[in-house]
Amino acid sequence: MEIILHSIMESGSTPRWTRFMNILKRCIVEMDHSFRVVKCFDLYPDDPYPDQLSIFPHCRIQETPTGRLFYKEMYLKGLFTLDRLGWGPDHSGIQTVPDLSGIGEAEALELVQRLRHRYFRNGDSKVRQPAGAMIPESIKPYWLVPLQQEKDQVIKFHSPSTVVAFIHVISDWAEKKQRNIVFKVHPADPTMEVAEAVDTRIAGSPFLHLKAGNIHTLIKKSLGVAVINSGTGFESLIHGKPVAVFGDCDYKWASFPMTSDNLDDADDYFSSFSREQEMSTYCFLYHYLQRYAFETRGKVSNQLKDRVKVILQQTIDSYLSERDKPDPMNQGTSLNLTRRETNHPANNPTQVR
Repeated sequence: MEIILHSIMESGSTPRWTRFMNILKRCIVEMDHSFRVVKCFDLYPDDPYPDQLSIFPHCRIQETPTGRLFYKEMYLKGLFTLDRLGWGPDHSGIQTVPDLSGIGEAEALELVQRLRHRYFRNGDSKVRQPAGAMIPESIKPYWLVPLQQEKDQVIKFHSPSTVVAFIHVISDWAEKKQRNIVFKVHPADPTMEVAEAVDTRIAGSPFLHLKAGNIHTLIKKSLGVAVINSGTGFESLIHGKPVAVFGDCDYKWASFPMTSDNLDDADDYFSSFSREQEMSTYCFLYHYLQRYAFETRGKVSNQLKDRVKVILQQTIDSYLSERDKPDPMNQGTSLNLTRRETNHPANNPTQVR
C-alpha cells in the first residue's frame, strides 16, 4: 500500500527532520510498501489525501484528525517520537507511569553520563550556549526558573497558566519565603509582556534575579529547576537535578507536580532530593531514550528500525481494519477521535521517584 509522508516546513532544523523521514522511508520500503512525499507549507496543513494512511510532522490528532501517525523532534537534537496521537503529553505511550523494569542503574547511569558529555560539555545542546555564567555565592542556594515563550505550543496546549502569571506565582512565593530565584528568559526574543513582568518583579527585590549565560551552568549550580513544561526541564534531569513542572509534559513521571498551592512542597522536594531519586530519574531517562523516543544521530541501528516498523505495522493493521469494516449505516467509516483528558501526575499519586 502507499503511505503519505508529509515533510516539515523549511527551517534550520530541517536536515534533522529529513533524516528521520528518510528512516521512515527506508522502513516502509523494507516492509514492501511504497510512499509519496507531500511538502507541508503550514504548521497544521490540510490533508489532501484524507482517505489514505498519512504521517504528519509536528502535529497532533486534535489538529489533524485524518493523520494516522505524527513525528516530532523533542528536547535534544535528533531525538524524535512517533505516535498515533501526537507528541509530548499527548503521546499514547506516556499516559501512565512507565514500566522501568529490566533497566539496570549502571547502564542507565552510563547512558546519561555519555549523553551529558555529548550534548552539554561539547556545546551541542539544541540551542547553542554561550560561555559559562558566573553565579555569585550570595544568591545560592537558588531555584532556576527558565521561562518559555507565550506562543510556545506546549504553553498553548498543556499549561494551566500563562508565562506571565507563572512569573508572578513564583515571585510572590519567593518574596514570602525569602527564597532566591534565578529567572532566565528564552534565548529567542521574549515577548514584551514576559520581559516586562521579569523586570518589574526583580526591581528592588533581594530574592529575585535575572541571569543570562550558559543554561547548563545555571542548572548545575541550582538547588532545583522549576518550569512550566520547558525542554530545559528534561535537560535538567540529565544533569541529575530535581525538577518541578507546573504544566503537563512527557517527562512528568520523573518530576514533581507543582501547583500554586504546593510550592513549599516543591522546595522540600528540591532540598531532600536523594541519590535514590536521582538514579530513578536516570532509569526513566533510559526508558525515554531507548524505548520511547528515537535517537537518530549517528548510525541508524537495526534495533531502531525494528521499533519503527512495529509502530508502522500496528498503524497499517488498524487502518486496513477500519477501512474494510462494513458500515451498516452506509455512511463510510467514522473514526471516534475525541480529545483525551490530560493525565497530569497531580491527578495520579503514583510517580517515578
